Amino acid sequence: MGAKKDKLLLQFLNLVWLRPENALTMTIRSKTVKEYFMKMKSPSIDISGGDGIASFITCGGELDEKFDIFTTVGHLDKVRDEKADIYDYYDGMYAPQIIKKPDVSFDYYSDWKQSLLEKAKKLNFYKKLILQDNNKKLQFESDYFNFVFSNSIYWVENIDLFMNELYRIVNDDGLVVLQVKNDYQLKSSFRDLSSLDEKCKDILDRGRSQTYKSLTGFKNWKKRFLI
Repeated sequence: MGAKKDKLLLQFLNLVWLRPENALTMTIRSKTVKEYFMKMKSPSIDISGGDGIASFITCGGELDEKFDIFTTVGHLDKVRDEKADIYDYYDGMYAPQIIKKPDVSFDYYSDWKQSLLEKAKKLNFYKKLILQDNNKKLQFESDYFNFVFSNSIYWVENIDLFMNELYRIVNDDGLVVLQVKNDYQLKSSFRDLSSLDEKCKDILDRGRSQTYKSLTGFKNWKKRFLI
């Protein structure tokens, strides 16, 4: 997959140029769900959508190459000691420039961080944005959605409640598409590279792996899907 031939990869490289390894992961994840996005039916929801950019691009949207996700970050002085999330920050400087609108869009978006909700709002991609902690009952009627997507449910601590809630809010003919991290991904990541010293690993990780409350192996994820 060459960067010169892959427009999707180029977009993600522009976004996360300080962490190019993440661009490859984002591209792969985007391509695995794109066909579902193109066929999704309303009402639809992107749960734990973060800043919304990954879904925006997957749906065919494009941002100006001068924009990147490091335009507005914060808490840099708290990363090492407090394991702060540098992206959990929003101010008036955050202004992604849209050069192409997505081919399809989601009806609903939810996330548990107000700062990320404010960032997602700037995309004009979601019709309704909701602040939602997935460790609690979801704010939707039963059998309501035709399409449910989330790429970050591995941080949910009360995972059994959340999985049951997903089944509750989707109708019998609806589709739930989930992307999850498993423990193998941690074992195969830079965190286990012997060539890196512990300080380097700590800087790269920023305590993120500690927030993956429901991380487990593939077999356990499969059991959870059968709730």
